[in-house]
Amino acid sequence: MSTATTATQPLPARIRRTPGPIRVILIVVVIGYAIFAIGSGVIALLDVAARHTFTARSTFAGVHRLVVDNSVGDVHLVRARAGAPVSLTAHVTEGLGNPRRTAQRSADGTLRLSASCANVFAGPSCDVGYTVAVPTGVRVGIESSGGDITVRDYVGRTPLSLSSSAGDINASGITVPSLQLDSSAGDVRADAIRAPVVHGESSAGDVVLRLSAAPRTLTAESSAGDVRLTVPDQVYRVKASSSAGSVTDGAIRQSPRAPHSIEASSSAGDVTIAPGP
Repeated sequence: MSTATTATQPLPARIRRTPGPIRVILIVVVIGYAIFAIGSGVIALLDVAARHTFTARSTFAGVHRLVVDNSVGDVHLVRARAGAPVSLTAHVTEGLGNPRRTAQRSADGTLRLSASCANVFAGPSCDVGYTVAVPTGVRVGIESSGGDITVRDYVGRTPLSLSSSAGDINASGITVPSLQLDSSAGDVRADAIRAPVVHGESSAGDVVLRLSAAPRTLTAESSAGDVRLTVPDQVYRVKASSSAGSVTDGAIRQSPRAPHSIEASSSAGDVTIAPGP
């Protein structure tokens, strides 16, 4: 008696195809991306071809308070001679879009400067850089959402506040009753500072402060960078901490009853406090 063996042939593999509607969606997405890339390139070329720059100057007398809000460029503040009017120099770059600039002086002596770009297709050629010369006695507040802020050799009898959400803050040679420096996306650096109250803060960069006079209160904090403070050789109440870095403050003379206070903290960097000349 014989037994017959029947060989089993494997079934051909089933080819899985992407469903038709999904293929259509993918094709539309690819075509849309290609059109967007080509269009962006064309806009960039046209923007470069249309680019031109110019400088506009103006003066304002009787100003007691200065407020600057610039979302499309840098702001530079310098000192003017005592009794001089506020002097404004605007460095303007235009392309496909023209920046909108305003300078309004109100009856109470407040001068408000602003610059913005409303055209979404303006490209990089929509820029306004302000240089403002301010005499002693003018209260100053500067906000920038599109560039850096630089202040040099400024002496004032009122508090000074500088805030940037998209750039660095650089200050040197500042003498004021109180100084506040805040950046959401850059470094905060200040040198030769004389102010009883100083605050420096950055959400995404370093905070580096060098003071020429011992402050009554100094606070500095960074969420993503280092904090480095240099202060005159005095006795301080010190509170320093770091969540992910080292703390170095051993060279500072400390006492819980000292008239000068320092608070420094970082969430992701080192904290260093040292005496300086």
